[in-house]
Amino acid sequence: MTLTMENQTRLESWNNYCDDFVNHLRNSKAVLALLGAGLSASSGISTYQGSGSTWQNHLVRDLATKSRFERDPVLVWEYYRHRQAEILSGVPNAGHFALAGLATIKPDFLTITQNVDDLSQRARHPPELLVPIHGSLLDLHCTNTSCAFSRHHNSHDPHLHPQPSPPTPSCPLCTSLLRPSITRFGDPLPPSHLSTVDSWFSAHPTIDLMLVIGCACTVSPAADYIDKAKEKGARIAVFNVEFGRQALCLGQEDWFFEGDAGVMVPLLLGKVVG
Repeated sequence: MTLTMENQTRLESWNNYCDDFVNHLRNSKAVLALLGAGLSASSGISTYQGSGSTWQNHLVRDLATKSRFERDPVLVWEYYRHRQAEILSGVPNAGHFALAGLATIKPDFLTITQNVDDLSQRARHPPELLVPIHGSLLDLHCTNTSCAFSRHHNSHDPHLHPQPSPPTPSCPLCTSLLRPSITRFGDPLPPSHLSTVDSWFSAHPTIDLMLVIGCACTVSPAADYIDKAKEKGARIAVFNVEFGRQALCLGQEDWFFEGDAGVMVPLLLGKVVG
């Protein structure tokens, strides 16, 4: 069955649109990526996006705060264990691997991930080119500010079991409560991560391209990086399941790729990464 003339024209237009992006990506040197929960959705990780998102009838935005953790650590740790178990059952998808591959061939490609699932790290994204700006749910540290205990990639902790005893983990050094090393609502972002991003911007007077992948772009300062990149001349490519706030900044020279980021990202980046 042959394509109608109208469908043929649409297909050619889409192919030209994609080719324009691929050619620009291939020729770009300074590239920035901002990753959100939509990228990991293909790996089975819940996004919990939106101010009304709930877990067991509790608002996620409330659970992910310092005040709720201090009031009800048992409940919040139950939520954290659920998230940790989900993360450990997931695996990086083709989008994570495509971005990691791109980082190996473009030394001026910096990725800022808002995800706390370690999937980019597990895809072997070069760590010097990856900024996990919100931390990791699999890293723990002591809540006692006088104690320096921390544990990286907490994948074998007994508190990941459905009914641990005791219900909250204690520091082996000072017995204070442990918590995941993540940025909660209202917490300041790690100064070292902010400094890394700021230094990258300072080192690149011109930015060729910014990839905005699976992001709602409602949280600062991550969302502000789009404007900063555009000020330095970057063309913007948005990959998302819907045309949202992050796409409102797009100009005629930019791109919007609608669909599952775990599918669309490798489809297009694969033409450069191989």
